[in-house]
Amino acid sequence: RRHRHRSLLVYCREAGEFLHHDSCRSANRCHAEQLFHGVSGFVDDGGEPPRFTPQQTNAHDCGLFVMAIAKVVYDWYVARGGCADGEDRWFAALKEEVDADAVDKLRDEVLSLMEP
Repeated sequence: RRHRHRSLLVYCREAGEFLHHDSCRSANRCHAEQLFHGVSGFVDDGGEPPRFTPQQTNAHDCGLFVMAIAKVVYDWYVARGGCADGEDRWFAALKEEVDADAVDKLRDEVLSLMEP
């Protein structure tokens, strides 16, 4: 069975841009670009790549990284009521909050939800 890598493509409507977060050195870049081209005709886009995305150190944590990154993006968005303000977006929060230790903690949280 072939491993499927997960990454996150975020659309910031207020800024009109897509940001791709890939924790495995842009392994899904071509897939993100295909999705971007498929939907970009429906939205305005600046197309700027992210400046920082936390990187996994193994071949199996991509889903947990997507979950951790999505949570940081969501929390950042809710705290500001949108994403039009701030050129840095949520990248400073990613750098501070998402790393291998945070993903290990998230793994434990997810596993505890599945225990009877």
